[in-house]
Amino acid sequence: SARNTGIAAARGRWVAFLDADDVWEPEHLKSLLACASANGADMAFSGHRFFQQKSRRVVNGDNPAAEHLRDLPNAVYGALFVIRPSAVLIERKALDRFGPVAVDFPHTNDTEYWLRILRGGGRISYTGTATCICRDHEASMSKRLGEFFEDNARLCERYGDWPAVSSRVRRTRSAMFYRFASRMLENEDRPKAYAFLVKAFRANPASLKTLLSFPRFFFKSRFRRIR
Repeated sequence: SARNTGIAAARGRWVAFLDADDVWEPEHLKSLLACASANGADMAFSGHRFFQQKSRRVVNGDNPAAEHLRDLPNAVYGALFVIRPSAVLIERKALDRFGPVAVDFPHTNDTEYWLRILRGGGRISYTGTATCICRDHEASMSKRLGEFFEDNARLCERYGDWPAVSSRVRRTRSAMFYRFASRMLENEDRPKAYAFLVKAFRANPASLKTLLSFPRFFFKSRFRRIR
């Protein structure tokens, strides 16, 4: 909702996001604008590094390799790398074309938007430089793993019929996120956790990890009742 409010208030041709605990290198916006302009892109993004709160060190992030850039739909859907919101520049007319940020994905609304742009025929380009620094600390939203995996599972479901994503990637990623979401929820909401396990099986019936999750789930339920 905050991003949508900012987008609505913006008056320039380009919109860049900067989350509260992230920082930009001095050349960040210049390199993004040059990349977008040179490639006729609707959206440009930079690489990122992490500032670790505990160690006070800056380390490399999970930036894209050349093979990822050749097939962005599979790479972004499959989470082979992550495009950080604070690393992104989007043209205003593209935001008008693709609509507001999805408020029903509190932890993955950024990835949902990148997928929406790609699926809608938008062009995304990478600067090749890591000019965004993201702060990594215990208060980060990404630490809420249960909600995070649930969001990712629902995101896989939303884009599960996209032909640009290979059937293998759809099966394996959907099943993995549903399985992880089930594991995170099994102590607080077992019916929902079981429903996610069923979805994991439906997404990839051949997954041995998913198949083995069922006896584990029921054994743990029985053990809890005995205690």
